[in-house]
Amino acid sequence: MSASGSDRAIAAVMQWAAREEWRGWLEDVIADHLAPACLAAGVAPDELPDLLGEDAHAQLIGCAFEDFLTREFGPDGRNIVDDYLERRGWTEPVAAKRYLQALRRSVMSVYEVVDTTPGSHFVARDLVRGGEPVRVRDKLGSRSVARWDRLAARLLPIGGETSMTGGTLLLDFDDAAAVVEAIAELGKGLGRRVGRRAAREGATREVPGAPPVDEAVLGEAAPLITGTWLAGALEQVRGGPLPELVNFDGEELVLCEVRFPLADPARAGEAATCLDRLPDLHRDEPGEPAWTWTATAKAARGKARTAGRKALKLGTLDAGGPVLGSVRLEGDAVALAANSVERAGRGREMLHGALGTLVRVPLTSMHTPEQMLTERSAERGEASVGEPPLPPEEAEAVMREVMDQHYRGVLGEPVEMLDGKSPRQAARSKTGRRKVAEWLKYLENQTAHHAGAAGMPAYDFGWMWEELKVADLRR
Repeated sequence: MSASGSDRAIAAVMQWAAREEWRGWLEDVIADHLAPACLAAGVAPDELPDLLGEDAHAQLIGCAFEDFLTREFGPDGRNIVDDYLERRGWTEPVAAKRYLQALRRSVMSVYEVVDTTPGSHFVARDLVRGGEPVRVRDKLGSRSVARWDRLAARLLPIGGETSMTGGTLLLDFDDAAAVVEAIAELGKGLGRRVGRRAAREGATREVPGAPPVDEAVLGEAAPLITGTWLAGALEQVRGGPLPELVNFDGEELVLCEVRFPLADPARAGEAATCLDRLPDLHRDEPGEPAWTWTATAKAARGKARTAGRKALKLGTLDAGGPVLGSVRLEGDAVALAANSVERAGRGREMLHGALGTLVRVPLTSMHTPEQMLTERSAERGEASVGEPPLPPEEAEAVMREVMDQHYRGVLGEPVEMLDGKSPRQAARSKTGRRKVAEWLKYLENQTAHHAGAAGMPAYDFGWMWEELKVADLRR
């Protein structure tokens, strides 16, 4: 069935819901979805369009309306879809009636996007009920989702294909995990109650024709799912934490270079001796004028704990501890490279104190990954209005050049999502491997969204899955 056909069918039932016999029940269902989160945030439901934006608010109301279409009301269990089709179904095409019947029987669940083919379909796995991933035919949706996205959605199997309804919400990883856990707990409670009742009545646990426990719980869980999304959305629009790209100290990722011109290039040897004396600088190779700037592991762990729980922490380790930057003696200058403004400032003070009159006033430059793309395009003279600054393959090369500076050593860093273990350590156990896979999915998903928002190609994390020997969990 075409999207326009399903939209017309939904519009017809919406008109039917405006009838007095259904209006009150619809308002009650919408309140089930909105009221708890609004009350907790101290906002009125009529403020939501301004706070969330018209599109997000429409999605939220769409989820509540689709839940309404599945509900049964009154002592006789009346349902609006059944009522509409019984009294007006003769006006609808067969495909529209099948769509409404499938929606009437549907439940909202949490899905993980396993793969996408933009403009055609995506593949999703049910995180609540498990089972094999399913192919979802959706031209528009497949363009907007990214791999490992968590979707709160209703999937409808109709005529050998699976489609997604219009009421869909994007959950962040934390909220999706909380919803899945909450539904599992509800399922355990329901399962125990069914078992006790069966024992009292001397019957088996299974009731002929009854849905599985997780299916029964999902039939009641839509307000829980939408309420979780709404609480997170209100937290963000009212100044709550957002995912951020930071270094291991919790500082915004900015590539910085501080260059100290030598007062007398002939005294470069004296400058090298001064650098060798600094306890936090370690010469990379004997005779090579290059040093790595490190911090103690204890200090680094203290910094790591201060970063936000959803921050993407990037950095490297070597034998001396977490890497803060690098220093090179380049003939007529000493150059410090660091990945944050704060580190560059600390490094500038360290080198100025060590080198003294051997150097002149330093010059500092700063670049974000987006700026590197723009500058590379300007150098080539290829930027034009309304077009990407670089062809995709060249943009990917530039991004890889930037990201490789930070990701190559991240496998040895303690990661909060891995209970403070490094990915290499965590990947040694069965439980740890699952956590590593979730961490990689989060990292890959968030980086893809950052890149998409900036109009840049996504970084390829495939080598990390292979190196940690968890590629089998990527499917």
